[in-house]
Amino acid sequence: MGRCPAADRDRAFQPFQRLGDPHAAAHPSPGLGLALAWHGAGFTGSGQVQLARVGGVALGGYGQARVLPAPTEMGQGTKTIFPQLAGEALGIAPEQVELGPQDTSIVPNSGPTVASRTTMVVGGLVLKAARRLREQVQAAAQEATIIVKAAAVADYRPRQRAAEKIKKGEEAALSLELEKNPDILAELGKGKGDRLLVGFAAETGDLIANARQKLTSKHLDLIVANDVTQEGAGFDADTNIVRFLYPDGRVEDLPKLAKLEVANRLLDRLAAMRREAKKG
Repeated sequence: MGRCPAADRDRAFQPFQRLGDPHAAAHPSPGLGLALAWHGAGFTGSGQVQLARVGGVALGGYGQARVLPAPTEMGQGTKTIFPQLAGEALGIAPEQVELGPQDTSIVPNSGPTVASRTTMVVGGLVLKAARRLREQVQAAAQEATIIVKAAAVADYRPRQRAAEKIKKGEEAALSLELEKNPDILAELGKGKGDRLLVGFAAETGDLIANARQKLTSKHLDLIVANDVTQEGAGFDADTNIVRFLYPDGRVEDLPKLAKLEVANRLLDRLAAMRREAKKG
């Protein structure tokens, strides 16, 4: 409600000051009323407590994650914002985060769908769930004997987000400043103990040198390296052509194989390495 100077307020109330004046001329008297409105700024009842169970984030294959929301999307922007929040917390690209169906048989009902508050309230839950998921990965690693990290994560994310659309100006170029995402593989490598830790290196040049650097810097026991520019290798194929690199300098070349067969051979090598470790 706007505020007006005292003089303007007095002039506005002058017509009403004659109310109840016995000397005022007889004429229909104006009335003075007060209107009040109330708008809920949050969920009612026990909704605040139930909100703790509304949002969910689950890991999928190939470095994917899935957001499990309850509120219906009706133009609030949840399809964009929820993957961004989960991706930022997990250190993966928003494109690798799938938004699951708004199904209250999977995720408990969060109450009514309420405009932009959905992105604020439930978006905060998505962010919290993603952070908890990352913590759970770290906790589960403490009990694991073999960890294979095959996620194709995004190494960087934008440092700042524009609140509004960036309009095209006269500038010939637009600069985008990026910052590093959390490196979960490197974090695991620092405290892996006697666990076997495996990473992947998808390269477009200097395959062996780049894979060897990653193997050493992240304290891995084996790295699966492939040149994604090769036909029949990389992401857009059902096959792959990989090399296994070991800390002792060995390089094992595999022929072009179905990706499932590559996974089977990797597990065979890890089982053998585990048996040797137990003997030692």
